[in-house]
Amino acid sequence: MLEKTLFFYNHPESMVRTTVRNIYLSILKCNSRPKSAGNEVYYKYMVSYPYCNYFIHYACFIRDFWLNIDKNYILKDEFMLKAALEDNVDELMYLHDLINSNKPKLKKMLINAFLTYCIVPCIVGSFTLVNKGSLFLSTHTLSSL
Repeated sequence: MLEKTLFFYNHPESMVRTTVRNIYLSILKCNSRPKSAGNEVYYKYMVSYPYCNYFIHYACFIRDFWLNIDKNYILKDEFMLKAALEDNVDELMYLHDLINSNKPKLKKMLINAFLTYCIVPCIVGSFTLVNKGSLFLSTHTLSSL
């Protein structure tokens, strides 16, 4: 179920993405019950290859999402900007839930992926790419964290 669920992490429809997140968080919550041999095996399964790549793909999805917010700001598209900023709140709440999981290895993988593929490229890129970005993205990113 986890494999098929994570396939839709970047679906264009927000309801599908929300369902994927709820399933993933439910699986994490089930796995956080009292320690047993089954839970340890499952936890090792979740932090192994292909599932560990989910955080990298999610970080890249958020990076592209933030760049889209920046593009809507530059184009002065208020309707799309408002909708994207509302979706951004959902993304940040999901990120908060993931970071607050009691799984230290998952948390470390998530933070590493976001710093490497999302935070640093967005902030540095917004200062260096004058024609493609703006200071709005870096300011919004820093204020959201």
